[in-house]
Amino acid sequence: MTGLSLRESDDFAPTIYHMTETNEPPREDTTTSRRRAKGGPARFLLRVIADDVVSRHSLPPRGEICLGRGADAHVTVPMLDVSRRHLLLELTDGGIRACDLGSANGTLLRGEELQPNTWKPITAGDWLTVGDATVVLVEERSDPERSVGKDALGPVLEGYLSLHRRLGRPFAIVGLRCVTSRNWIDAVEAMLTSDDHLVVVGDARITVFLGDRSPEAAQARVDAISAHLQRMGAHPKTTMRHCPRDGRDAETLLPAIQREQATKIATVPPPSPVLASEAMRQLYELVDDVAPT
Repeated sequence: MTGLSLRESDDFAPTIYHMTETNEPPREDTTTSRRRAKGGPARFLLRVIADDVVSRHSLPPRGEICLGRGADAHVTVPMLDVSRRHLLLELTDGGIRACDLGSANGTLLRGEELQPNTWKPITAGDWLTVGDATVVLVEERSDPERSVGKDALGPVLEGYLSLHRRLGRPFAIVGLRCVTSRNWIDAVEAMLTSDDHLVVVGDARITVFLGDRSPEAAQARVDAISAHLQRMGAHPKTTMRHCPRDGRDAETLLPAIQREQATKIATVPPPSPVLASEAMRQLYELVDDVAPT
């Protein structure tokens, strides 16, 4: 799998997606209203997760951005199940909306199919499935926190419990494990927001805190993450507990996650090698030139 490429322009600058590690509890000043009050109108970016390659792309304040496989797309996603001009985003002072451009394999918005050539509004935190790629719209400076080690779980959980006790903010704890050598943790991280915190507890295990989410919203995010990992062949296993639905203290919420994380992971045999035919590749290129989608 190759990395994503972009056509350079003055108002659409790609940047590589890197995360920092910290053991600090979640920041309280993460609401959209506060970020806007401090920095003026919100600016947005796209996180594009194509297989296990993650990149992010700053969006202009207004205009149209095309995503697709073709070289003329603003965001080029080089995957065979992505059409040459697959998806269009329109940014205006009134918001952002998305339109599937009659793509061969369609587009999902939060798991629901977009009707071709029909505009739908999208907001920060929404995710779209474009072929096997996942595209997440977030505000700039909205990266999640990341910590490493089991010792970080207690302090991070206490930070979320404190926010719940003082402000009534719900949250979910998600235990997630995969069997793969792929870069799956970065793919998960790219689907999170500044309300969230990811703790790496082992080579194949992470715990994700999803902040300020109802049980339904948290489950929808977990389902989206699992779906992308399935497309990667990462064989995800998840366990979720929600505060206040399943409890309001560490003694109730954390043990169930830790028990699941401690379960031995079955070994998954590597996939059989797939032999690519040069003749088929040439045929595909010919069809793509004659009848592009």
